[in-house]
Amino acid sequence: MATAESEIPNPQVPEAVSPIKIVLEPIKNNDDGITIYLEGQLTINHVEEIQRKVELAMSQFGTVRIVLQAVEMIDLSVVQLFFYLTRLAIEDDNDLSFEHDLSETSTTRIVDAGLAIYPNLA
Repeated sequence: MATAESEIPNPQVPEAVSPIKIVLEPIKNNDDGITIYLEGQLTINHVEEIQRKVELAMSQFGTVRIVLQAVEMIDLSVVQLFFYLTRLAIEDDNDLSFEHDLSETSTTRIVDAGLAIYPNLA
């Protein structure tokens, strides 16, 4: 006969949260601008961190450029955050833009959702 202890399934150990890399760099020839580079897993696990850093940059600079590069995953929570940040930029009279090196499929889905996001031409 099995004991009650052996009948209780082992709890799943949560997977480690994948890293995200956020780098801020002044925009050359623009004293009032900054570029924010986002890399890695752009998921709900990192929304608050991204939001905090972008809002801080928008409070200090008139021009904020967000560049998505080497993105392993992007989920709907981050796309929704980008919508929110776009509205916030309009309300606060900031110039906010997005560039990326995402796959064509990801780009199409984001654009179909209504967010203006442009391929990185650099």
